[in-house]
Amino acid sequence: MASPGAMVRALIFIGVLLVLVLAAAGLFSLKIDVGPVHVGPAVTTGGV
Repeated sequence: MASPGAMVRALIFIGVLLVLVLAAAGLFSLKIDVGPVHVGPAVTTGGV
């Protein structure tokens, strides 16, 4: 039914979507895990 081009575009779209979701989840978990630990130094170095 669907043309090969449309299939490829759908696969690329799904792949990009998965990468974005994984990247967002990774950043979110990193922020939760690392955030409290590095808040102090980041703020002090930024202030200075």
